[in-house]
Amino acid sequence: GIRDRDVTGVQTCALPIYYISSVALLDVHGKQMYFWSGSAVQDHVFPLSNQKAGIYFVKVVFTTGEISTQKVIRN
Repeated sequence: GIRDRDVTGVQTCALPIYYISSVALLDVHGKQMYFWSGSAVQDHVFPLSNQKAGIYFVKVVFTTGEISTQKVIRN
């Protein structure tokens, strides 16, 4: 952590702040089916129309360049 030099006994935490730059929905073969960026990402709105049940992957790209992929099962 980081100590504030002007306050005794207070310790702050240096946690990174991540912003999402894009989100994509991929099928099990890695083919991109949907892609969102800009205001849709900032509003956390990811509309999926007529998506069948199955296994998909959500790929999130952060402004830091880090990529997170998560498996999603839609019933």
